[in-house]
Amino acid sequence: MTTNDAGAITGKHTKRKAGVIATLAMALLATVTAVGVSSQPAAASAFGCAGFRPVGTPWGTPNVNSYCATIDGSGTWVNYVSGSFTTNVGTLCNYNITAEFFDSSGRWYMTRATPIKYRCDWGTNFVGRITINQNVKRGFMCSTLKQNGSNIASVCHSIY
Repeated sequence: MTTNDAGAITGKHTKRKAGVIATLAMALLATVTAVGVSSQPAAASAFGCAGFRPVGTPWGTPNVNSYCATIDGSGTWVNYVSGSFTTNVGTLCNYNITAEFFDSSGRWYMTRATPIKYRCDWGTNFVGRITINQNVKRGFMCSTLKQNGSNIASVCHSIY
């Protein structure tokens, strides 16, 4: 690897990994109804949140709601992934969360999900806990809040 004049690290593997991650991020954002993505490292356990707008809210409106996800474990051992949301505007109906795992090259290899909660809620709500209890590959996990099967917000954590 080398450093360019701007101080950025460059190199064959860094550029390829950045391209894979950028492609994955663009694909994820293309399917997110109300965009909100956050990324945090998870050496042991990690917690992060992403904001989202209610479906049908005009672009330019601030993200007034949030989805927060936790990954619990140590190193590559993951105990569980859990998520909750807070709505300050609107309600969420027929919702659940997923945990998708990707290796260090950005390749997907596993998805787990909570059952769908067939109801409408507002305020702060715990969506559920996805039990993993296994070693996973180094890479990252993205947890997504879904409403009626559509992606609302995602939070990603590195696994190393």
